[in-house]
Amino acid sequence: MRRVVIVLAIYLAVAFVVLPATDWARRLFALPGLFSDLVRIGLALGIPAAGVLAWMYPTLGQSDLPRGDTPREE
Repeated sequence: MRRVVIVLAIYLAVAFVVLPATDWARRLFALPGLFSDLVRIGLALGIPAAGVLAWMYPTLGQSDLPRGDTPREE
């Protein structure tokens, strides 16, 4: 089962935390308004990238080997 929906939901949840933190950091460090715009663009471009990666690697972190077995190098 592919986990695209789960990955995108987590990505959006993190983005909703990052956006207010970006505005807070911009005011705290006196960064230009362009900083917030660049973060928003980066987050927007990251949505399709996260979806494609989640589609390509549906079982990332899972191995075909049974637990406890290690591959032998020859």
